[in-house]
Order: sequence, then structure tokens, then C-alpha cells
Amino acid sequence: MRNNGCPKCMNHVLLHIKQIADRLGALVGEKLESGHEAVEAGKYEPWRIARQAYPDASWTTTEVQAAGLVQAYVCRECGYTELYTQDPKSIPVDGDTVVEIEVPGHPPYR
Repeated sequence: MRNNGCPKCMNHVLLHIKQIADRLGALVGEKLESGHEAVEAGKYEPWRIARQAYPDASWTTTEVQAAGLVQAYVCRECGYTELYTQDPKSIPVDGDTVVEIEVPGHPPYR
């Protein structure tokens, strides 16, 4: 969609949503992908696709980290929306909340 326009109505006018609001009222002290703590309560955080245990959590922070900034493309005509994760290789695979799979019968892309 981001390269060829809307696959539903063939429109070529799109909105690129660079930051999708995740939630209002981030937990103060929550560790973000950047390694910094969450901003003050009552602010929107950019939507991240993965939430995982934060390995260096202490009693002053939650035990959650976020990775994979999500962006969207929205058709201005029909509203069809596609989501894309920026830099998917930066999302750590922990085997618990994020598991990497390989689709059988398809060779890896090289």
C-alpha cells in the first residue's frame, strides 16, 4: 500500500501516520525501547508492537520494555489501513512473548 496506493479502491492519496498513540497515562517509571523511563502520566506513547520483560528492572521501574514502533498508512478515500513495524530486526526474540517462526515450504529471503 505504501508504495502502490490503496489495494481496495485504487486511490493514491494516503495518510502516513508516523506515530500511533498507544495509550493515555503511561506508567511512570516504565522502561521504553530507548532505555528511558516513560513520560509523565497523561501523555500518549508511540505504539510499539512488542512488550517484553525488562532484564534490568528494579523496584523503581516496571518490568516491561517496548520494541518495534508501529506506523500506519490510511487511504483518504475508503479508510483502508495497513500497519507497518519500523525496524523489525530490532525486536528481541525472547521465546516467550516474541517467538520467531519460519513458514514451512518457503526458503528464507536472502
